[in-house]
Amino acid sequence: MAADEKAARTLVDEAPIVEEPPSLRILVADDNRDAAESLTMLLQMDGHVVNTVFDGEAAVRAAVAFRPHIVFLDVGMPKLAGNEAAQRIRDQSSANGTLLVALTG
Repeated sequence: MAADEKAARTLVDEAPIVEEPPSLRILVADDNRDAAESLTMLLQMDGHVVNTVFDGEAAVRAAVAFRPHIVFLDVGMPKLAGNEAAQRIRDQSSANGTLLVALTG
């Protein structure tokens, strides 16, 4: 085996293994469509699966069906405020372990 071949093999053998972070299911709920869609695009670019809704009632329904790992909730949304939507999501047994994040403008 030639010296350069041995050196190349050593570099390959010692190269760190880079693991991709796991993809998360993320729910974005915000009545400001531009903000919601921008956040959705950023999260998708990072490899996450994102569901986007634009009011509190839709957020509660989506949380049941989608079972997200993380929910970004705007505090002031129509039909159901973010605080109330958060409580309803928390009351669901399927939301056990879901991280809720409050958003406000």
